[in-house]
Amino acid sequence: MLRRIGIVDQMVEANLGWVPYTQLANVTGRPAISLPLYRTPGGLPMGVQFVGRLRSEDLLLRLARQLELAAPWAQHLPPPAVAAAV
Repeated sequence: MLRRIGIVDQMVEANLGWVPYTQLANVTGRPAISLPLYRTPGGLPMGVQFVGRLRSEDLLLRLARQLELAAPWAQHLPPPAVAAAV
């Protein structure tokens, strides 16, 4: 009945339309991780999302560790959003 009157489609569009891949992992219960693997020319981090099989959190954490060892990102701080007012 809900599908016939369009409520399900409206809910999906309202909730998944903005960030479909992030929420889709949450809705399906799959573990996911976003890692800052690239920096824009302006210094902003860009994340890559990895989604694993059910109960594969350990695999995603091992992947994150390997990528962090290969290309450390923890020491990078994003540029200030606005200059401090004087």
